[in-house]
Amino acid sequence: MHPDTGGQGAARWPSASTAAALWLALVAGSALGCSDDAMLAGGGDAGGPLSVVLRAQDDVAGAVELVGLSAAERLVLRQAGLTPAEWQALLRVSVGATAEDARILPPVLGAYTVTDDAIRFSPSYGFDPGREYRVTFDAARAPPRVNGLDRDRKWSTIDAVVAPPVEYAPSSTTVVQVYPTADALPENLLRLYVHFSGPMRRTDGADHVRLLDANGQPVDDVFLPLNLALWNQDRTRYTLLLDPGRVKQGIGPNREMGRAIAAGKTYTLAIDQGWLDTSGEPLAESYTRTFRVVSPRDQALDPTHWRLVAPEAGTRDPLVVTFPEPLDHALLHRALLVTTDRGLVVGGDVVVEAAETRWVFTPHDAWRSLRHRLTPLPTLEDPAGNRVGRAFEVPSTAGAVRREGVEAVSFMPKSSRP
Repeated sequence: MHPDTGGQGAARWPSASTAAALWLALVAGSALGCSDDAMLAGGGDAGGPLSVVLRAQDDVAGAVELVGLSAAERLVLRQAGLTPAEWQALLRVSVGATAEDARILPPVLGAYTVTDDAIRFSPSYGFDPGREYRVTFDAARAPPRVNGLDRDRKWSTIDAVVAPPVEYAPSSTTVVQVYPTADALPENLLRLYVHFSGPMRRTDGADHVRLLDANGQPVDDVFLPLNLALWNQDRTRYTLLLDPGRVKQGIGPNREMGRAIAAGKTYTLAIDQGWLDTSGEPLAESYTRTFRVVSPRDQALDPTHWRLVAPEAGTRDPLVVTFPEPLDHALLHRALLVTTDRGLVVGGDVVVEAAETRWVFTPHDAWRSLRHRLTPLPTLEDPAGNRVGRAFEVPSTAGAVRREGVEAVSFMPKSSRP
């Protein structure tokens, strides 16, 4: 970015593999032609029509080059020892396409060199891809001590606009997973989690997601219409809610339309490529996921049916818990608590495996030879909304209120002693 021009720098300069390529030949105000009497005697090559080209270099800056001067004229300029101000008067590069821009805005800072075939201007801070720059050259503005430039010839002036090209890298953001991951999902499924490889725009994804039946036809009124987008904090996970009014039996939408997905049938979740990531680019590719539907799960969670493999005391071996049915992937990362029997919380890292039927907890510190407890928090659910002690289809009543601590599962790290 040019600190002296306020230039933008959101795009990237093309890769070094294009460094030798000639990108953009000058257009506006191109040379008016050259006659024989324009050649300077004794100059080696006689020069030709002036033009400006924008070339890549080995660094990211790039360069503007004025070509067409004769060898004699280049020699004069090389030996003249022009100051930066004198160079800027002779060959000026400024931001903006119009003459008014060039008049108002200061010249771009940079270095001038005379090469074997051109005058080269290399900006101090690099050109901004996509931004227009005005390049003017007027031999009449050379200082008086510069002899050898014909200041009267029409071909010795130029006024042109160049713009470094914008090279956009293909989007790399993809859908990496949709949870639940099981091939068979219950008829009373409540939510799906769509995970992306990078952050997405904070928009509702409803316009980009469809549920298709076995014939490829869209299924109507599946997802709950919301005026807010359900993203996690870094916008890499989006929650799709199936309309609970259709899931829960006995209420209006369910009575009128039935459940959105039916046991015994196959469906495809289709996510189109047009969903934009945080940089405004579409996904690298569309995504589809096919699953079959099985009977609804309508039983409360029962921790006494969970199978625990206790770790060894004095190690950081993981505690492994296996569930008889999949639990909610997102909630498994925050709704199970490991404590000592004295109530001290054990910190650790969680990995969810085997289609959300296995929970692997690795402690930050070695296990102590104490009795521990694994306690599900009240928010823990399976994909159908069933919680510990209460099924989704059963109203929460006074008789169904959970008693503190009864769901905790006790375990003791194994002793390493013989």
